[in-house]
Amino acid sequence: MDPLIVKLEELGRAVADASDRAAEPARTLAQARSRLFGAARQRATSLRYVLAAAAVVVVGLVVVLGVRRLGAGLGPDSTLALSFVIDAAERPGAIGEWISADAERVELRFSEGSRLALEPHSRMRVANLTPHGAEVVVEQGDLDARITPGTATAWALRAGPFRVLVTGTQFDLRWDAAAQRFELTVREGSVKVAGPHLPADRSVVAGERLVVSIPDGRAELARGPIPRETADAASAAPVPAPSAASLLGESVPTARVSPERDVPPVEPAVESWREHLQAGRRREALAAAERQGFSNVLGVASNKELWQLVDAARFGGRPAEAVSALQELRERGVRGNTSFLLGKISADQQGAPSQATSWFQTYLREEPGGELAEEALGRLMQLQRRSNPSAASAVAKQYLARYPKGAYATLAKSISAR
Repeated sequence: MDPLIVKLEELGRAVADASDRAAEPARTLAQARSRLFGAARQRATSLRYVLAAAAVVVVGLVVVLGVRRLGAGLGPDSTLALSFVIDAAERPGAIGEWISADAERVELRFSEGSRLALEPHSRMRVANLTPHGAEVVVEQGDLDARITPGTATAWALRAGPFRVLVTGTQFDLRWDAAAQRFELTVREGSVKVAGPHLPADRSVVAGERLVVSIPDGRAELARGPIPRETADAASAAPVPAPSAASLLGESVPTARVSPERDVPPVEPAVESWREHLQAGRRREALAAAERQGFSNVLGVASNKELWQLVDAARFGGRPAEAVSALQELRERGVRGNTSFLLGKISADQQGAPSQATSWFQTYLREEPGGELAEEALGRLMQLQRRSNPSAASAVAKQYLARYPKGAYATLAKSISAR
């Protein structure tokens, strides 16, 4: 039993004993009075002491039960969300706060024992906390993760269009937003990865290193233990790409293959993604494309179909698939609107402001007089006004020169006036 509860129960018994002892003189006095005023007065006096003693007992029970309930709420079965502190100073962390590691490593320690270490020149945020894990967004850089295992552990890490599902393991995650390159080295346990050029929920186990280059359309897998201290050296070495069979988990020699064979072949379906698109059922089309291998579908879809899949994924809450379809369009030479939408998805759905800034700037280079130029300049001001005030001021002046009465004119004036 909890020591605090034991103490409270002892206190309750002591209060009751004291009340009983205090009642003895009163009963003696009541007996004397009864000889003068009669038995009725004595009964009334005794009743008051009985009620007082009962009240003491009730209060004691309420306190004990309250403490029991409080203790249960803070125990191992608590439904309270996790919390975390930042670095050696143990500063309390907050959901949505961007955390940057400049010249030194920054470590996050979570209440159930998990640790995330952000390497120098990296940036991340905790997007959500639950009783069993957290959702983390890595905008740029290298993250060393040590997730405490448990029966209900549920963690998710996002890096660009990639999503890593974790139950309890140790791994390194790297995301180069500029190069659109994703790396994952698992040292202990296993994870599941979803993203461009990968089969759905690809498992990566201890001793494996996965590298995906979005511009090259290539996924590569290396087998063999890679300790944390050698990960930096390993990242600089070329990694052989697996065959389609090895990506599916079969035991075969590793060999370089063409990008289009890095995913399983399209399976026949009763009603294909293309049929759903033609019928205007975009949600069903997206689901069918995912079942058939989304990367493979992108390779055979027309430009018009790719734009339809982009819309289906954006409005269906699947930003990673929308990004993959837009990247496919860019590989086919479609510029302008693709870069704008990549910026919009990065800012609004993936929580990656620096990546969004880069894409909006790309749009303005590709389409300086485009129909979305005003919107791109406005979004740039919003993104840079805190992180890079001088750049935001330059954009604001450019905006006012071109759109003095535009939708973002008020914002531009307030920024340029600083």
